[in-house]
Order: sequence, then C-alpha cells, then structure tokens
Amino acid sequence: MSLGSVAFTLWVLLVFLAPTESAELVTFDQLTQDVAAGRVDEIRIERRDYTYRVRSGAPSTRKRAVGPEPDLARVRAMRPAAPDAPAPKIIFEL
Repeated sequence: MSLGSVAFTLWVLLVFLAPTESAELVTFDQLTQDVAAGRVDEIRIERRDYTYRVRSGAPSTRKRAVGPEPDLARVRAMRPAAPDAPAPKIIFEL
C-alpha cells in the first residue's frame, strides 16, 4: 500500500465520518419570536424549510423550522422589534 493511497483513504474517512452540525427543530412561531427579539443572524429559506442561525455567543446555534411558503410580505416582516437592531440576512436556496 503506497503512502498516497493511505492518505487518500484517511481523507475519505475524515470527510465522510466527520460529525455534521445538526439544526434543532423548532416551531415557525419560535423562529418569528427569535427574529423579533433580534437573536437571528441569518435565515436560509428553501421552499417551506427555514434554517437559521441564532446569535448566542461564540459558537452560533442552528435551528430549523417548517413554515408557510415564503412571500415578499412575510420576508419583509422578518425584522427585529427594536428599530436599531440589525435585520437578519435572508438567503433563498433553490
């Protein structure tokens, strides 16, 4: 067995066996509460699946909610209640 094949095997094991970051499943109402409280950095929307990142210190927490189909009015409403709090970055995934 050559050094190259050993290195490749180790790389494959590291890539496929590395732990993945999972998102905690919450209600859509919890997502809107987190946004209103200004705790959300980013929201990724794919159909009815909303995955978002919560500001909570050094390691950010990921959460996931299933909600209604996104529309322009709903997306514009996803803002913190405090006018000076930064709005979350919203990303649509196809």
